[in-house]
Amino acid sequence: MNLACVIPDLSHKGGAESVVVWTAAGLARRGHQVRIVCGRAEPQLWPDLPELASLIDLVEAVPRKPSHREKLTCHRLTGESLRQRLSEFPLVFAHNFYGLLWSLQAKGPLLWYCQEPNRTLHARNTESFLMQALQRDDVDLEHPALKQLRNILRRQTRNWRRRWRTGRRLKRDRQWAARPETVLVNSSFSRQAFERALQRPAQVLDLGLPALEPIEDQPRQDVAVISSAGVKKNLYGVLQAARELERRALLPGLRFRIWGIGTDGPEFQEKVEAWQLQDRVELLGFLPDDQARKILASSQLCLFLPLCEPFGLVAVEALMLGTPILVSDHGGPAEILQRCGGGSAVDPLRPDQIAAAMQAMLAEPDSRRQALAQAREGGRRARELFSMESYLDRTESVLQQCLAHGRRD
Repeated sequence: MNLACVIPDLSHKGGAESVVVWTAAGLARRGHQVRIVCGRAEPQLWPDLPELASLIDLVEAVPRKPSHREKLTCHRLTGESLRQRLSEFPLVFAHNFYGLLWSLQAKGPLLWYCQEPNRTLHARNTESFLMQALQRDDVDLEHPALKQLRNILRRQTRNWRRRWRTGRRLKRDRQWAARPETVLVNSSFSRQAFERALQRPAQVLDLGLPALEPIEDQPRQDVAVISSAGVKKNLYGVLQAARELERRALLPGLRFRIWGIGTDGPEFQEKVEAWQLQDRVELLGFLPDDQARKILASSQLCLFLPLCEPFGLVAVEALMLGTPILVSDHGGPAEILQRCGGGSAVDPLRPDQIAAAMQAMLAEPDSRRQALAQAREGGRRARELFSMESYLDRTESVLQQCLAHGRRD
């Protein structure tokens, strides 16, 4: 099989970028001819894949100009400039929305892996949990994610011009989404949101990731939190839970070790100081993979409480390392917990319930031993369900089906 994987930017490392890299490298190792077409790349971010640099085709993206009224314009123009290049491939595999725009002019079959629709434009469909939370009286309505959502809804409906513009953009998004032969998403939650937002069918493709093994007889302490500065990653809610533990004098001495891009930013540092959590919380910022996994493997618990999260790679990695998980009660993380076990779920907007769940899992030696035993079993299931080889088998099957559809008009 000869295909192009298209993603505009591999100069930073996130879950979506890693999926592209793992997919391309895995298919190449199986003998397929794979090129990653992108505008920027830092292959050294994936040191375990020394062959990655040889798979990358760097192309020149059309820069944004003052005459471009929208950011999307430069991506559509880049797609037009790539028409001939991508048409050389029998199959194009686009990743994320901008990757789709880069790929629309290709002549061959087009497959699109949509991590999530635009969560601003399609907020009414992608943020169903938060939309419901706006009507609740038992949550902090000043939570940054709820404030952000209110602002989005207000901007979209401010006047007739805004309503018209939003409607036009929704229609255009749906027209573009109708072009690929097949659309893949990463969870049932994602499929429901995608189909509501973009009004076409999507197929769930379980992801895979390189296998991780727990370290036997590893002393465990602290709580691991992998997050980012984005409000929907809910670091605000994590800090609220730490404050609740402190206020109620629960789990004394238990520390939250928090890392990820932007987690050591001034707004979070100020919150830690204002809430007097210096002895509870350590904000580490970005960490290299080996250091992050070492902390995750030696933690008593992985706290992963994002809002409307499509998948939840963090939960899978924690289980593979034998670390119990406490995750959001909706979205991808809740699906992973339901399928694998290994922890509990909680309302991520209720710090009192988060604190109570942590107390139940960690307060007594017997409960800690039980949580670890459940996490080990959950890790076994996670390695079966989300193994890289199984994922590549599923991906090959979908690619072959898409290729069989033949060339597009």
